[in-house]
Amino acid sequence: MTKQFPFALTPFAFLAFLAFLLQGCSDGSNEGNVEAVTLSTPNSFLRFFNQYENPPDRGLNDEKYAEAYYAAVDPTGQRRTLGDFVSLHGLGGADTMNVIYRNTRDLGYGRDMYMRKYVSGQGCKILVFYVRNFLVEPVPGFDYGPLNLEAAINNDTEFHFGTNAIEVSPANYPSDCSGPTFLKFFTYDPAGDQPLRTTAYIDGRGAKAMPQVCVSCHGGTLRPLDKDARFQTVYADDTQAGDIKGQLEIFSVDTFEFSDQVGYPRQEWEARLKTMNAEILATYQPSENPIDDPGSEWDGKFAREILTGHYGGNKGSDQLPSNTFVPGFVPEGWSKDENVKALYTSVVGPHCIVCHAGRGITLDASDANPNPDSQDVDFSTWEKFESYADESAQLVFDEGRMPLSLLNFETFWEDPSKPERLASALEPLIPDFSSRYRNADGSIRQPGRPVANAGLDRCVPVNRDIHIDGRSSLFSNQYVWEVTSAPQGANPTLVGQDTQTPIFTTDTVGDYRLKLVTSQNGGISSASALTIKVVDAAEVLNAGCTVDVVFRDPADPDCVSNDASKRSINCLLIEKRCTGCHGQRGPAGKVVWFTEEQPKVDLDSVPPVVQPVKDPDAQVATIKARVNFLDIPRSPLLTKSTGQHHSGPPLLKFDETSPLDDPSRQGYNSIVNWIYQGAQ
Repeated sequence: MTKQFPFALTPFAFLAFLAFLLQGCSDGSNEGNVEAVTLSTPNSFLRFFNQYENPPDRGLNDEKYAEAYYAAVDPTGQRRTLGDFVSLHGLGGADTMNVIYRNTRDLGYGRDMYMRKYVSGQGCKILVFYVRNFLVEPVPGFDYGPLNLEAAINNDTEFHFGTNAIEVSPANYPSDCSGPTFLKFFTYDPAGDQPLRTTAYIDGRGAKAMPQVCVSCHGGTLRPLDKDARFQTVYADDTQAGDIKGQLEIFSVDTFEFSDQVGYPRQEWEARLKTMNAEILATYQPSENPIDDPGSEWDGKFAREILTGHYGGNKGSDQLPSNTFVPGFVPEGWSKDENVKALYTSVVGPHCIVCHAGRGITLDASDANPNPDSQDVDFSTWEKFESYADESAQLVFDEGRMPLSLLNFETFWEDPSKPERLASALEPLIPDFSSRYRNADGSIRQPGRPVANAGLDRCVPVNRDIHIDGRSSLFSNQYVWEVTSAPQGANPTLVGQDTQTPIFTTDTVGDYRLKLVTSQNGGISSASALTIKVVDAAEVLNAGCTVDVVFRDPADPDCVSNDASKRSINCLLIEKRCTGCHGQRGPAGKVVWFTEEQPKVDLDSVPPVVQPVKDPDAQVATIKARVNFLDIPRSPLLTKSTGQHHSGPPLLKFDETSPLDDPSRQGYNSIVNWIYQGAQ
């Protein structure tokens, strides 16, 4: 993507470029609070967390996934090129609104953006955006600066590297107008006659398949493709193909850069951007399914509060009184005290909230949910943010995955006061914060160093091959496993102890301790410990320590069958623990659903139809879709079921805080072993 700069610099562009270069100059006096470490993960930004790599040819980052998505949202092929999209929506006329700016927060591009809202001949209410992106790299490493704005203003096609489009319309538009509207995402090559791009090379960190690069910031849910490699619906009772429940993002005008050239300053665009924000506000409505169960819906309350607040509006109002976007707004849920306000204005507001406000569902009130009136992961209040303290620290300080876009991440770490303020807020909530995230001198460790993760503690049967998994380790390419303690007289073996996934076995019952140390580029991790409790045959079932394909529950005769049609995971997890909430179709369906009656999208019919089909294999697939096979401890199947962000009651025999061989942990142990042994 490196380009030579072909046009003469205007005075504005020269000064802006000079200022941009000087940002990298420092006397070092401000850099003592963070450890300078280069991130070594090449492709971790703008990616949906669970990549569904099993099977690998249907993962989210595979082109087949993008093709299936486009087939779902454009079944009649009327948006296959940018020219098609522009023609379909009549873009370019007097009612098409245009603004040009540089987005300084997440992508850094020069953006030539267009919007049109119209009513079609069939009576469909349609809202569309498309934006031509410009990227200039005058010298290596300086490709997200103000020259991108100059290129957009000059329409220098040498630096127009791609176009993104969003359509808010009914599922089968333009065939008919039935059903609710939802967002559809498209990416095109610069040339208007080229077909849709299945991947986008957005941040210099590798190509990523559609639509995950959009969903990662616009919110929503992605499911693995079905066994026919077709796109699945989100809710079990959805009737719309391709609706991933994404949301339009607020245009945070105070983070945009505008030109001083005549005709291009901010005041020229302010009224248009307010109009665009007003149209975005109008889309913040609950999704259509399930009709009478708002506990599993995104309702847009918090996103509306932020957007209206930035225009001087009151909470609960949809009015935008101010003519201009007002910076510095603090939501009601972040007004607890001055420290909380400062955290929001310096860290959460600038780096988190635009994406998070469009995510999450409203959780039902329960003892496990500390803040039932707000949406999960939308960070609408300090209490909600606080409840994610450990996850936030891990994602920011260990993994470097948040903030989720590369430019936003770099901006966060360039100002040492920001990671320190976040650390100071999280540290009282995490007992071992200092040892995990601070250097000996008290400074914050920036992500990029090797971090070993030996996986979850296990309870397993004697004389069995046990799969150990260190793939959750970070920034590592060398692995050394070691058995550090074992029962007297035991002779355990580790096959592949210098690999990510060795196999452990022993003929002696008792407790074993293993450790993993990883390294990369000369850096060495701290040791990560793993406890394995090995039990004899008499204890296996009671403690859930089996690794057999068919789990046997002595308390439930129906679960003892070896019938292959009665899959163990269905019996253990579905029939006895989850289907009371997650196994229903119709209005009570959930965003997570486990049922043999699967919605299947028939894309061969026009318009596409969704029909329920009974499919036990697909039921197992929906369970495995909640497993992150590249980072098993973070699998939603485990974390949601045991954490405080599960709106339902605690699961039977799923207490992961109990001793490894305690019967109250039986269900959790069985699920953990099932996953680590291959989830077959």
